[in-house]
Amino acid sequence: LDEMEWMATDFREEDRWKGSMRKREVKAVEKFFADAQIREERVERDNRYRLVRIAGMMGREVRRFWTQIDQLAQHQVAVRAEHDLKSQR
Repeated sequence: LDEMEWMATDFREEDRWKGSMRKREVKAVEKFFADAQIREERVERDNRYRLVRIAGMMGREVRRFWTQIDQLAQHQVAVRAEHDLKSQR
């Protein structure tokens, strides 16, 4: 009879222990997937930031290119005007 009580107590304690271990594992799995979601969002945010930086650099390069083209066109106009003045004399 004492052994039956001991076994019943042991089974009850083991069942409680297994229940607490299940809860702990569930929390660990939930944390893993929450962290995975956070990592995925961080990667997406970093990619958007990288694309914005690249677009900014491209915009600056395009602006610099057209500024140089404008300077070249102004120079050509000045050279033609100077040439026209010389040819009129």
